[in-house]
Amino acid sequence: MALLRLCQVQRGSIQVNGVDISQASPSIIRERCFIAVPQDAFNQPDESLRNNLDPLDYHSTREIKQALQRLHLWSHFQDAGLGLDNDEEVSRVLALPLSFFPPLSMGQTQLLSLACAILKAEYQVRKGRKAIILLDEPAANLDDDYERLSSTVIEEEFTEKGHTVLMITHSSRDLKERVRSGKDVVVRIRNGTMSVVAAGE
Repeated sequence: MALLRLCQVQRGSIQVNGVDISQASPSIIRERCFIAVPQDAFNQPDESLRNNLDPLDYHSTREIKQALQRLHLWSHFQDAGLGLDNDEEVSRVLALPLSFFPPLSMGQTQLLSLACAILKAEYQVRKGRKAIILLDEPAANLDDDYERLSSTVIEEEFTEKGHTVLMITHSSRDLKERVRSGKDVVVRIRNGTMSVVAAGE
């Protein structure tokens, strides 16, 4: 919450690229510096699928479809259309309200948030920025297959593309599969006390 300027730091400071974030406006911090994927994903059922994924209209129809395909979600929404795969039909599907489609499972809702984060990250890269990715228990509501998918997407879309990723997790799989020697640090927070318990040599 402090990273997104939702609460104030009581001691010390938080710096990104040597800049104290308390000196920047909260809107700049949230729009340009960080991309957050919360544990409890939020969507707007009465808004279109496109607006849920790309509310500022930064992306093409093809880019949005590709993000949904990346998370294995496109077929869930495509079934509501005519089954065609041309740009006009894809645009029509994206224009439908989210409530029109079959209900998403908790896991699919979380993956939808991850698709939104992919699109935001792509836009920031086009603007010459590498946003820091904040993930709050990204595997919390996922079954094993979706957890593997989520892990792969986070690795390929964020880590391998040079984004700093900060993750809160209770998943032992995340800890075993993600920590890279010489690059990553694992921090344990217990009873309000933070300690480094593992780090790359």
